[in-house]
Amino acid sequence: MRIIALDVHRSFAQMAILENGVIRDAGKVDLERSRLLHFAQSLKPDDEVVLEATGNTSAIVRLLSPFVARVIIANPNQVRAIAWAKVKTDKIDARVLAKLHASGFLPEVWMPDEETEARRRVTAERTQLVAQMTRLKNRIHSILHAHLIPPYPGSLFSKRGRAWLEALPLAEDQRRVILRHAGEVDRLSEELAELGKGLAYKALEDPQVRRLITITGVNATVAMSVLAAIGDIKRFSSPQKLVSYFGLNPKVRRCCHVWMAPTGELRDPDSVGEPDQHGCPRGNGGIDQELNASRSSSILRTGARLRASFSTRQFPVGSGIWTPSLASSSRTVWNRS
Repeated sequence: MRIIALDVHRSFAQMAILENGVIRDAGKVDLERSRLLHFAQSLKPDDEVVLEATGNTSAIVRLLSPFVARVIIANPNQVRAIAWAKVKTDKIDARVLAKLHASGFLPEVWMPDEETEARRRVTAERTQLVAQMTRLKNRIHSILHAHLIPPYPGSLFSKRGRAWLEALPLAEDQRRVILRHAGEVDRLSEELAELGKGLAYKALEDPQVRRLITITGVNATVAMSVLAAIGDIKRFSSPQKLVSYFGLNPKVRRCCHVWMAPTGELRDPDSVGEPDQHGCPRGNGGIDQELNASRSSSILRTGARLRASFSTRQFPVGSGIWTPSLASSSRTVWNRS
């Protein structure tokens, strides 16, 4: 068995081959589809290929997998022998990858299948559209704020809101900027609606999505985002593993226990110098934003009494208060998948 290590770059990959305990440099291979396929045909069925995770890793893995016994993807953030090396060259990095895999110390990462990658591309596209719309809306609001114009009482980006914007007493260049941004928001809204229809059709055909939307506050979009982030849920041996993957139960960093002042106000102890007495885990995952937004929207649709009760226990993102319901939702996702 040979171990073929690839130090992957944008247009080429430096190779090192470890065979019978002897490692040697094997030159470079161009990362073009036809040339990579020609290289793959020269490999042996019992070869193992090692490379680090990067932007074009998935395409390389899918091209090489049919020709070799196994393709291993290394986590570049955990390969300390390469990431922390003082002397770094392409040949040295390729040799280190081969040696680490041969010794069994190579940190591997899971490669999603084509269906999961398609979900991730669609959800990433939707996230980018929402971010662009938010950025444009914030620019419009900043212009209005700079000219001391009070907020519009209704929906600013409706037909009435557009007429209100056109009638504002602004300089011609400022009005042109506002209308251009508003027109771009309308165009992105149409694209977002079209993308949402495609997600809805796919959600109706997916039994996993239909199970997840039975969770309170989880709609089809959130369910698709969760499934895209998880991939094959069988790779998690317990709900705790899944919660950790989302970053919802990391190690304790600081106290976030609130206390009530004599005035009845809830305060953060860090802001008033109170000693740390209670530790609360704080997550740093990205999917918790989707879960938090979905649960917040579901609370807003409930009655006033339940909403008031919930507001005493849940705090907005960034306030330093950890929301245990996010981890609870993650465990529910594991149990219902």
